[in-house]
Amino acid sequence: MASSLKISFTWIVTLLEISWLITNSRAQFRKYVTLDHRDVINATREHYGTVFFLHAAADAGEDCMNQVGYAIPELSFPHVKVVFPTAPMDIYNGFDGDHCHIWFNRYRIVYKTFEDDKSIERTYRSFKDLIDAEVQKGIPLNRIIVGGFGMGGSFAMHVGYKYNMDIAGVFAMGTFLTLNSTVYKTLDDRPVYQRLPRLLMTHGEADTEIPFTWGHSTFVNLHDHGVRGNLYHEQLGLHEISPKQVQAVIKFIKQTIPDPNPDPKTTTTEENSQFMVPSMEDDDIW
Repeated sequence: MASSLKISFTWIVTLLEISWLITNSRAQFRKYVTLDHRDVINATREHYGTVFFLHAAADAGEDCMNQVGYAIPELSFPHVKVVFPTAPMDIYNGFDGDHCHIWFNRYRIVYKTFEDDKSIERTYRSFKDLIDAEVQKGIPLNRIIVGGFGMGGSFAMHVGYKYNMDIAGVFAMGTFLTLNSTVYKTLDDRPVYQRLPRLLMTHGEADTEIPFTWGHSTFVNLHDHGVRGNLYHEQLGLHEISPKQVQAVIKFIKQTIPDPNPDPKTTTTEENSQFMVPSMEDDDIW
């Protein structure tokens, strides 16, 4: 009897230890946004501004950089550094509880639902360190853009319109904010004098993972809450980082963080690009 109790007690202790290890390890690997030095496209001339390009759920910074590079080979800016950080690893309910790199958790991938504000806040505390590091290097907030694809674009909208409205701009590709997003309440409560980052949203009309209607509704809702910007929708575009949408992002970056010393030859070449998108005027949908 005593031997059985001892064995049972040993098993209970073992299970508790395993539970603690799982909990503790999750706390460790979900804690930080990481950045590999290889996942950066440096400015070719001078570092005047910074763009954070955030990946989709279950991807990583390297994946996103490769997808962008596939769409527009040899992408670079003379004056802007592009950074591709990797989100923390955590359990993602949107993928049936799998462990993957996510910017925040989603209960369901639907438009009419609530957000996991705690996971968004937790990730932002880590992501803010990357922004602060750029500021310490001499890059002011008004020369920093945060954007991304899929979940990365959604998190970017939280960064720019809830946590740090002093950045220069936000771009969001193939993504949305939920109907009840806390971003809208934050915008309502902001001081009347607070300027807002410029916005570019892009979306494929044939996107079957994140319907275009969700992205369009998000753009309209943000506009109704004071955000100014553009929505570019690509005919027959799917849920992907496409050349046309990346070209729209490139134009947005160059307009939001203008090159202080532009090269006339480069400007002429860009005007002849096969992926030209219309000129951007605030509140345009094209």
